[in-house]
Amino acid sequence: MTQTFIPGKDAALEDSIARFQQKLLDLGFHIEEASWLNPVPNVWSVHIRDKECALCFTNGKGATKKAALASALGEYFERLSTNYFFC
Repeated sequence: MTQTFIPGKDAALEDSIARFQQKLLDLGFHIEEASWLNPVPNVWSVHIRDKECALCFTNGKGATKKAALASALGEYFERLSTNYFFC
């Protein structure tokens, strides 16, 4: 499998996505990709949410689909770590 690296990031997008998705599953979250947008070339955004609680959601943006998904998953962890979903 091809690995995609972004300058300044420690891990490949594929590794980050797999790690984030597995950790969320381990914590009992079942994430779905609810919608994708690609309004112009090299601009992607994704809306992800928990299948059982649509109010637990984030959006990610990136130059590729993988970058946008990694962004959204990272944001999901940020919100979990700050209790943003539960305030």
